[in-house]
Amino acid sequence: PLVTMALAVPFILGVRYRIVAPLFALALLFTLSYRNAWGMPFHTENLLVLHALVLAIVPAHEAWSWDRRGRAAAPPDERFGWPLRALAVITVLTYVLAGVAKVRLGGWAWTDGEALTEHIAIDNLRKHLMGAPMSPVAALVLEHAWLMHGLAIATLVIELGAPLALLDRRIALAWSLGDWGFHLGVGVRMGIVFPYPLAG
Repeated sequence: PLVTMALAVPFILGVRYRIVAPLFALALLFTLSYRNAWGMPFHTENLLVLHALVLAIVPAHEAWSWDRRGRAAAPPDERFGWPLRALAVITVLTYVLAGVAKVRLGGWAWTDGEALTEHIAIDNLRKHLMGAPMSPVAALVLEHAWLMHGLAIATLVIELGAPLALLDRRIALAWSLGDWGFHLGVGVRMGIVFPYPLAG
């Protein structure tokens, strides 16, 4: 973790980017994979790792970076467009896969809210039994079945509707705001925080 954190700063600033970026991406992959290998598997950082791996192989440092200080930014070029599209497609795919998993495991009955209710209840009960902090609003939310029905449908709309964000900037903005709200809701109801999507 210390090596990964040490590499994160020059990666973000674009210092010796061609060398540091791949090292950082691999260190991040190792650190988070190692953490998941010895405990409960979390998927809260997977998108971050995938994005870091893409950024490690593209000329991200050409526009603005420590390496380019004192020189003009590179002019617009197609080589800067495909990495952005790749990051967007990877983001969309992660959400679609999550939505497909819900439908595949629970069928379209997911939309009635019962599976989501059980998931929130079990997660908060497990935290309570293990002495971890529970969501302060979980009990209140679980008492309202109509709310769970709406949240379950919204979850599938965000996840399975993610490809629509690739079609138009306005749709992408609306989807991004919905996705941010989705992650905020998960954090409030279950105490599971996805720092990367919540950071915008």
